[in-house]
Amino acid sequence: MFPRVRPIHPARRSKIKTFIIPQHHSRAILALCKSQGVTLTNAIFALVALAWLRVVAFRSDPRNTRLSEAERKRWKALGDERMPIMMYTAVNPRPYMDERLAHLESYIFVALGYLNIILPGFLPRLALKGCNTVEERHQMLERTFWLRARSVRDQYQKFIRSPLFASRNVEMAKERASKAKAWAVIDDREEDARRRKRNGLPPLPSPHFPSEKSASAQADGNKQKQPKHPSAALLGLSLFANLDAVYLPTNFPALDIVDHHEGTRKNTGSMLLMGYTFRGKIYSTLGWDARCLEPGVVEEFWDTFEKTLKEFLIPDVEDVVFERGLECDVREMVEARL
Repeated sequence: MFPRVRPIHPARRSKIKTFIIPQHHSRAILALCKSQGVTLTNAIFALVALAWLRVVAFRSDPRNTRLSEAERKRWKALGDERMPIMMYTAVNPRPYMDERLAHLESYIFVALGYLNIILPGFLPRLALKGCNTVEERHQMLERTFWLRARSVRDQYQKFIRSPLFASRNVEMAKERASKAKAWAVIDDREEDARRRKRNGLPPLPSPHFPSEKSASAQADGNKQKQPKHPSAALLGLSLFANLDAVYLPTNFPALDIVDHHEGTRKNTGSMLLMGYTFRGKIYSTLGWDARCLEPGVVEEFWDTFEKTLKEFLIPDVEDVVFERGLECDVREMVEARL
């Protein structure tokens, strides 16, 4: 995962970078993915993993004099090849829910499921060493890339085709709702305490909130403790597919929407890559909380991701230039827990 730093101030620092792929390149990319039996969404996961491996390889390379030896060792440990790369994304469970939701008159309700995608944390080193030319090496990397894109496709299909898909999402939604209500009580009491302090009133007595440790121990009972496995994700991806299927210009003749900017809603210290197709162009936006991440690392990853995309999805065109979209650097105080 991306190296974190301890924030020195409470204000979240949201940074956003966007690139837009022109229409003719977007059509070629979609056609290439289709010829390989995958979607653009599948390919994006593989590109993220490959870009991260390249950042780690560059920063841990002994020939990299830009970093100290201690820093190179730290990055080598950070890119432990024995550990896979995990990314998470949201899925839409509406088409898979049973008749229990059929009585709802409104379709406006949150229906989200979450899926973890796991990819190898290494490249085929032995195969790459056996390559005699740069062209052979590139072909090996290209085959590896498409193989992992198909692995993403298979993981996704296995997940949504599971007979437990709908029930699992219902249980996860109940858990999220329970946590959200508990945090809402705490947030409301903190706000009430600040208001009473401003008005010169005495504080309310502190309620008893059971700790997570005691609640977990009570729920587990006499169960034998299981070893805790690493579960940190590299980043989250939210890919909306084709918005042109939703927005039809002919249905709104008085309006001409020329651009679209999504909100990068994310937790403190986290990262979210968002992507969609709009007006025939592919948009990619990365948002992150720069307050909690090492300076320059995410920017380097984003540049590497763009170069990797051009290398594997636009292979026969040189000096490709993408349009630049939304880019900002915002500091704001955030008190709400989303």
